[in-house]
Amino acid sequence: MYKNQNGFSAIEGLLILVIVGIIGFTGWFVWQSNNKVSDNLKGNSSTADFAKTKKSPVDPTANWTSYSSPVGNFTVQYPKTWVTATNPELCTNTELTGMFLLGADSSSVGKCATDGGGQMAITWRTDRTFCGDMEGDAWQQNSKQDVTVGGVKATKIEATAKEVQGIGEPEGTKIAQYCAVANGSTYIAVYTQRSSYPNALDDFNTMVTKTLKFN
Repeated sequence: MYKNQNGFSAIEGLLILVIVGIIGFTGWFVWQSNNKVSDNLKGNSSTADFAKTKKSPVDPTANWTSYSSPVGNFTVQYPKTWVTATNPELCTNTELTGMFLLGADSSSVGKCATDGGGQMAITWRTDRTFCGDMEGDAWQQNSKQDVTVGGVKATKIEATAKEVQGIGEPEGTKIAQYCAVANGSTYIAVYTQRSSYPNALDDFNTMVTKTLKFN
């Protein structure tokens, strides 16, 4: 048989080329497979990261304290750091009227059986079943809008105290008031922002619109 100068026959040379081709194709195939696996892993990671970003938003009231008034026929939640009035039984004179007093701290909470309503209060009256305006000698009504509280129609009013000698809130005091009629009673949730009080208006609005329920 004819051999070339290097001692290899034509057939042997052809076999070598075939073997080299097979090795090359195998290497290319493995490289392609590894790239696909890597791309799939990246895709799965991206999908997982996207899923994380689509989680439900955190409920700001999740760790709040719950309060239920069997006399007032309502329930509500408020931040754990807030303070409630001592001797709450003194805030309910009869089954017809009463109030639940709150403050962002101990200096802003009202006192039962006094004229001091403090920073926040939820009151109820069965002898009144309507919501009125706050325009008058003591208050400048800034806005009025219809909202929903506890599944019922309510009215939100924002106002500013006028200068009235010897009575009312200091001039410039801001107030936010929600009024709703339910269970044959008129409920009023009111927030007062004096200069000496911590600002808790955002939490107050959340408390009323998200957690106040009428039984």
